[in-house]
Amino acid sequence: MRELLNYDDENHEYFILADRAIHIPSNSEILRPIMSDFEIPSFYAERGTLVHEATELYDEGKYLPELVDPMVIPYLVGYDNFHQEHDVEYEESEMIVFNEDLFYAGRLDRIWKVDGDYFLTDIKTGGKYRWHPLQLVGYDLACKSELNLSSLYLREFEYKWHEWGDVTDEISLFLALVKVYWYQHPADYKRLKKL
Repeated sequence: MRELLNYDDENHEYFILADRAIHIPSNSEILRPIMSDFEIPSFYAERGTLVHEATELYDEGKYLPELVDPMVIPYLVGYDNFHQEHDVEYEESEMIVFNEDLFYAGRLDRIWKVDGDYFLTDIKTGGKYRWHPLQLVGYDLACKSELNLSSLYLREFEYKWHEWGDVTDEISLFLALVKVYWYQHPADYKRLKKL
């Protein structure tokens, strides 16, 4: 079914074309019920997007300061510091993942080897929140990797690396949230189960 998944980049929406388009929830959409009180102001969301784009360029060896919004450069200094202080080998970057059993999709930030251990890592430009490991669990379940989960928090000129450890409770909660989503969308769920 993975080959049927489509992504509309303009609207940030996943769907499967059958007799009509069936909306596939994103990892973030699955988390919406527990994030209803958490709203990211557009400035921070835009900054996060710009930082992600700049870190991709950095990883590909294509980073040129003149191509990047000046507001992003202090965060890239933090990203560069992380690379200077750790042994990093890339596996995947900005990869779209799809859980064919639970019917949700997302785009994970990095799968990489850091100091000899493999991690699925999400890059953040804000503070640390309780829902961050849930987001990572969703990506991990979608790509069936069972990797170590971590967040790389980039701040101006610095970084903080956080490994999440035991996420058993987060796995249970994420699976329950997937069930809630499809409980609210039974017709599409039935159509997906028939494909």
